Amino acid sequence: MFTTCEVLILMSLMCPQRTVGTWGLTGLDRLLCFMIVQELQNFTSFLERRVLKDKTSVDLFNKLSAELEPVTSLISMCCAVLSNSV
Repeated sequence: MFTTCEVLILMSLMCPQRTVGTWGLTGLDRLLCFMIVQELQNFTSFLERRVLKDKTSVDLFNKLSAELEPVTSLISMCCAVLSNSV
């Protein structure tokens, strides 16, 4: 898959003009949105395959979630909570 810089370089090679135009910006927007969605899908599949099937990591996330409750106020002793999680 191309990175954003590679896409911009390819676009500049294909269109030597200095402006992209409305159609080019629309196409670039669609391409970047597609790339973002694909990376999010890769990330969620990684989480489902590797992290969520491991019982120790699920227990760690449940413990961390319980320590970070309630979400409406500040966490007391946040450094201690986060250092225990790492």
